[in-house]
Amino acid sequence: NLRPAAVQAGDMRVVDFWDSVYLPYITATVPLTGELRRSPSTVKGFKQIWRQHLKVHFGTATLKDYEPAMGKRLLRSLLDTQGKTTLKHIKSLASSIFRHALDEEYIKVNPWHDVRIPEDAIEPEATEHYTLREAEDMISALVDHVDAQLVLAFACFLGLRPGEIAALKWEDFDSNDSTVHIQRSVVHGIVGPPKTPESNAVLPLLEQVVRPLVL
Repeated sequence: NLRPAAVQAGDMRVVDFWDSVYLPYITATVPLTGELRRSPSTVKGFKQIWRQHLKVHFGTATLKDYEPAMGKRLLRSLLDTQGKTTLKHIKSLASSIFRHALDEEYIKVNPWHDVRIPEDAIEPEATEHYTLREAEDMISALVDHVDAQLVLAFACFLGLRPGEIAALKWEDFDSNDSTVHIQRSVVHGIVGPPKTPESNAVLPLLEQVVRPLVL
């Protein structure tokens, strides 16, 4: 498994490293636990960031020739179109790619370590939420579609993500204490853990959820 000297020196293009090393790494199963190294939802987000912002940016650049100034210029070029949260996601993925290259001894320094989010990056606006009345009105409007009512109730009143709703099973529900255990998520047909550890939780079944659930 010895790498050619040229590859060891970091002459591999960043885009080739993504395809042949990084992506297989994050989508692999950890032998010790039998779990995926990254959740399907995380991988999906990484792929989107890669396609939209990083693949074209890296172009023909090699691992060893990439410099912090390139990353700084990328983030500054996106200030007019992207908010601070997106810039953080871009930096996080780029840094992760080079950190893995560093761990695998393709390079000696992670160039994204010294890349900072521009101070004038636009802070995201507070996420708007439906009011209780609006949520109940939407569910009432679906009176002829009880399955759709249930999905909307899970989303509005328990805050579940689409993948978490799709992954629910009858055995997740406890009728004795009126709770549901959120313990898995489905992304592109792949079942895995919820997006965050905190999402693996036992939640109370509110009246607005129970009503379409028992119909």
